[in-house]
Amino acid sequence: MSSNSRLNSVCAASMLISIGGQARPAQEWAAIHGVKWTTVKMRRYRGLDWDKAFKPQQQGRKPNYRCGTCGKICEPEGISLVA
Repeated sequence: MSSNSRLNSVCAASMLISIGGQARPAQEWAAIHGVKWTTVKMRRYRGLDWDKAFKPQQQGRKPNYRCGTCGKICEPEGISLVA
């Protein structure tokens, strides 16, 4: 089995997924949930189940606040950075 066909079996755009008793292609469910298809595909490749892959926003990294003057991570006014 080629690597490409193995990945397609994990997450093919045309794969029918049933949610709430309604079956639609995976790519269509992504659009309904407001998630880019490439995001869903990457989440599936990383091992997430379909429910988690279709969630609009995953928990991301905390933003770094880089100072525009010195380029270091500085503490913006009103925000405390804890080391």
